[in-house]
Amino acid sequence: MTATINRILKAAAGSVLSVEPLNDPDVQEFRMNICRSCGKFDPSDQTCTVCGCFMDVKTTLLTNRNPKRWGRVEQTHCPDGRWNDKEIANYYRQLDGKPVLP
Repeated sequence: MTATINRILKAAAGSVLSVEPLNDPDVQEFRMNICRSCGKFDPSDQTCTVCGCFMDVKTTLLTNRNPKRWGRVEQTHCPDGRWNDKEIANYYRQLDGKPVLP
């Protein structure tokens, strides 16, 4: 039952949050490997405990809608800057009034 619910939620997230697909399997694999090695990754449902996203969906997107920011369209990034995207993460952190990453 839980696996079915997760599949439905992932499909919904992919269709609702997706703005522009990445379509680059190498980048997707790079991102997922980083996520899997992160202590903030929940392997039971493949979600990030920081942003709450299904990472097997998020890693495939170039841009996405952030559900925590009223659907704001963002360049897809790791909120902790772990995808070699600290500059992008800091841009959104500044917009949201959060401290920037060192």
